[in-house]
Amino acid sequence: MLRKLSLRNARRAAKDYVVYMITMTIFAALMFAFNSMLLSRDIANLSDDVPMMAIMLGLATFFIVIIIAWLIRYMITFMLENRSREFGAYLLLGMHKKQISRLFFRENLVMGSLAFLLGLGFGLFLKLVLMSVFYSLIGHDYHFNLDLNPFCFLITGGIYYGCYLLALLRSKRKFRKMNIIALMNVNKQNQQIREKGDVWKQWLFFLAIGYLLFYYFLMFSGSADISTLLLLTIGIAFAVYLIYLGIASFVVRYIKKKRKGIYNNGNLFLLRQFSAKIKTMPFTMGTLTVLFIFAILSMGIAMMFGDYLNKQLPYDFPFDISAVHENPDEDFAELIALADDELKILDSHRFAIWQNGADEMNMFLYTNLHLFRDKYKNPDGSPNRQKIIDEQRAYHSYDTFMKLSDYNYQRKMLDLGEVKLESGQYIIQLPNRVYREVKDKMGNVPLIIDGEIYQFKGFMTDRFAQDGHNGADYVIVVPDDTVGLEPYYGRIVITVADKKASGLQERLDPWFKIADNEEGPAEETFFDRGFGTKQILIYSSEVLVRADVEQFLKYLLNAMVFPLFYIAMVYLCVALTVLSVQQLSDSAKYKFRYAVLKKLGLNQREIDKLIWKQLLWYYLCPILAAVFVSAVIILTVSDIFVRNTGVNTMVGYYFGFTVMLLLGIYMLYFLATYVLFKRAAG
Repeated sequence: MLRKLSLRNARRAAKDYVVYMITMTIFAALMFAFNSMLLSRDIANLSDDVPMMAIMLGLATFFIVIIIAWLIRYMITFMLENRSREFGAYLLLGMHKKQISRLFFRENLVMGSLAFLLGLGFGLFLKLVLMSVFYSLIGHDYHFNLDLNPFCFLITGGIYYGCYLLALLRSKRKFRKMNIIALMNVNKQNQQIREKGDVWKQWLFFLAIGYLLFYYFLMFSGSADISTLLLLTIGIAFAVYLIYLGIASFVVRYIKKKRKGIYNNGNLFLLRQFSAKIKTMPFTMGTLTVLFIFAILSMGIAMMFGDYLNKQLPYDFPFDISAVHENPDEDFAELIALADDELKILDSHRFAIWQNGADEMNMFLYTNLHLFRDKYKNPDGSPNRQKIIDEQRAYHSYDTFMKLSDYNYQRKMLDLGEVKLESGQYIIQLPNRVYREVKDKMGNVPLIIDGEIYQFKGFMTDRFAQDGHNGADYVIVVPDDTVGLEPYYGRIVITVADKKASGLQERLDPWFKIADNEEGPAEETFFDRGFGTKQILIYSSEVLVRADVEQFLKYLLNAMVFPLFYIAMVYLCVALTVLSVQQLSDSAKYKFRYAVLKKLGLNQREIDKLIWKQLLWYYLCPILAAVFVSAVIILTVSDIFVRNTGVNTMVGYYFGFTVMLLLGIYMLYFLATYVLFKRAAG
């Protein structure tokens, strides 16, 4: 009998909580697909040095498990409270608590198992899609392979059912402590709303807003270091909870004061329902807002790294092979022989970078770039040379120069147009990210070579390998007949036929090292080299093989993009599920209330409009709060990312596109809830 009853109740609950069932199916599918990637031998073999994918997916799974466990526990507790009167009736009919508890346990286990099995089926397909996309993004061909790792099933099932069993056991203990009266009165607890003594909550609201403004000020001004900001970020969650404590109090006060418009178009009804909902579940609403914040931030950061892959990676590494050596006369014979044997050289150019013993351009950048602020300035604004020498290695010790013929030969290799200079003229080649900051000033720095003053002709910002190879951040291009320059270091750039072959970087690296000796490990031979001021994503070496570097960075960045996207989707679905189920579970209560409104003169069209407004207010509250809180954070992080990586993207793009994408998913949940709610309450 209990078995039949549990199956019948499970079928009924699956219909009542269809959004929850769909979400749990999605979770099972996502978890299985990403666990498959985590345990994939093929992905592990892509990068032996840095198992970043496994590390990032492991961290993502940890944070996701916490949220899924919270959702399952929340939903089981929610279902227990909604069915408390039914269980109280069972007790009155003579059933034992143990029997009812077992019944509830079986029902949820059946529902969870159904969602899990459906999720596994969808997860097998999703895994193939994710693997195909991942391999495509890192430039590899993927051959479809199910690769059904039994450990993947065990880990996914263990996490999924572990969360379920813990939540069910907790509800079981809670249920056994309740009696018939307690079960019958559970639903009435949310109706006990006190409207007195809420002034202090309004003050907490202003305190929370003040904290957020203080946090934003620190971010904008840059007066706090990263560790301080990260610590203060934790306080944002507490501020969100305090905001919700105050919102309901303000709404109640607004109603009591009989402010303008409360009696128009059912506004009194909407305000009452809205304030009651927030007042009875401020912790839940705060948690949903925090989840939305994390979803927006995760998706925004994932988009930043993805944008770098698409736009900036080809810009930073334009040559097939690029190398430097401390000896300006180095012939690179061994490198050429190995590269020609492995990849077949089509063209190459060996030349020298020059210097004139001065560092005026270096000093200008140390005192004018946003990265350094006023750190290397004396009180009178002049460069603090000694401090720069002691602390900084962003640039070479001397200003770097390139002869025009060498510059144009490299431009030809990159299919760029030729540049012309008259005698006594010069141009500055530099990346876009530096150009944006110095375009109005750097050309005014006087350039004197061997007593002759050179005239500035302009900037060039084409892709040009300027992370220590063709200068660090910049190189000054001068005519070939310029005198007064000395060779600084040797350079070679190579174009090869086989542009996708990988593995050469690892074999070339030892060529630039001093052999191990008794005094210590191998060291780099090029002691005087700077790497520029690029931040966040930095890859620099004496030799750069584009195929290997791009594969490594694509793997590394996608190992962050995929888990961040995973986290964003799970957090978003969790929050939307709770919002949807909360409203759908109350549809029976509202059916009576809407019937009363009909008797008071409202027609069906007005009732439908009222339902739309009621759901819209409830849905918009947490998402608008999340957008408001996360906007400043993501815009500030975007500004730092764009400025320090050089990606040619508007700062507001990441935030705007992220919000639009999440709102699209948001609207799907909202419309589904509206249709189901109207059908149940109509």
